[in-house]
Amino acid sequence: MDVNKADNLKISGDISIKLGNTLDNNPLGDIKYTQKVIKQMEKGDYHNFPTNVDDYGDYGTVGSLIGGDGVVRTKVTIEGTYDGKNGVFEYILEPDGSTCNHRLFKPEKKKGGVQ
Repeated sequence: MDVNKADNLKISGDISIKLGNTLDNNPLGDIKYTQKVIKQMEKGDYHNFPTNVDDYGDYGTVGSLIGGDGVVRTKVTIEGTYDGKNGVFEYILEPDGSTCNHRLFKPEKKKGGVQ
């Protein structure tokens, strides 16, 4: 990811999304946040990126993961930048496809494992 390339779309302030192939639909189009996620978004850390990132879920990738409870959930990741750092916006959706119980920007790790 290179924030200076023309294939990045600046969506607000210090946030950009890497453009590329798009999905047929936005998997975050009907997103509903749990109270846990809403409280985390109030902290002002990497949980607190603007909600308009959700509008660009169709530029992300979708996969499945199995939680420790055995439930299969949907993981959506969108490459981009936040607060001057390259990384991914990560969402985990419950089996209903709209309830989000995890929302976090994960900066890329630099060599040596330090951000």
